[in-house]
Amino acid sequence: ISGLLSSLEGSIGTAVSELSVKLLSKLSAFAASVPGVLVGMVFAVISSFFFTIDYERIIGFLKENLPEGAVRTLSGIRSGFVHTSGRYLRSYALILLITFAELALGLTIVGAQRPLAAALGIALFDILPVFGTGGIMVPWAVIRALGGDWGFAVGLIVVWVVISVVRNIIEPKIVGSQVGLHPLVTLIAMFVGTKLFGLTGLFLLPISLAIVIPLLHDRKSENKKT
Repeated sequence: ISGLLSSLEGSIGTAVSELSVKLLSKLSAFAASVPGVLVGMVFAVISSFFFTIDYERIIGFLKENLPEGAVRTLSGIRSGFVHTSGRYLRSYALILLITFAELALGLTIVGAQRPLAAALGIALFDILPVFGTGGIMVPWAVIRALGGDWGFAVGLIVVWVVISVVRNIIEPKIVGSQVGLHPLVTLIAMFVGTKLFGLTGLFLLPISLAIVIPLLHDRKSENKKT
């Protein structure tokens, strides 16, 4: 028993030491990246300020020095990005509303306290693709199960599964219909964008496709006419 306790003490000490080293390395890496992040933010703010002030002059310079086709393409990209971004935000606002309604109904059925407030918080958290509703509901269910409230925990898991299934079905259809893409194309773009670029890719890749595809169709139509 003494040897076992000594071995256990050594294992715990080693684990704590390794954890401390990893934590310190993470903190050091974060501290080292902070100046770069601050420089990038300052550069973005200053460049945006000067670009806004001289916007008309910059656009005029580009129109005078770029070919007519390039100017037309850039103008189409700009208008398409503004239009598609607005429809994209509208689609996720609709998904947020649907998720909130499902959560409010499900939490009311399982008997959660303040179901509307909890549903709103979880629905806002659900916008993050990495976490989703499971980032809150699964730990919540585990805690309640450990406390002996198995019925409530199972109810939370059921609500989470239903919302996840509905979200995976409706998201490509709603986003695709808003941005003008087929649901399958939207689903593939969202998946590939998330894998390649994380949260940014989830939004930018479908928007980019929604902008590029009409431009390619217009270019093909122009070539057929000529």
